[in-house]
Amino acid sequence: MKKEENEKWLDELISRSINKGEPQFDAEKWKEKYPEEFQLLKSRAGQASAHQVNIWRRTIQKKILKGLSE
Repeated sequence: MKKEENEKWLDELISRSINKGEPQFDAEKWKEKYPEEFQLLKSRAGQASAHQVNIWRRTIQKKILKGLSE
């Protein structure tokens, strides 16, 4: 067997064994499989937005105070 034929045969064998489709994420299945991780993500969801508001509030307060002191 020539080198090109051997490589072509191997390429075809690999491509048949690998699913070429796009990977699909099934959120419901993931929630069932990892309930603790899901609850952890769910509990953190409210905390992130509250933290972002605090950063925004501090930034605005600093600008206002800086403007008053000038």
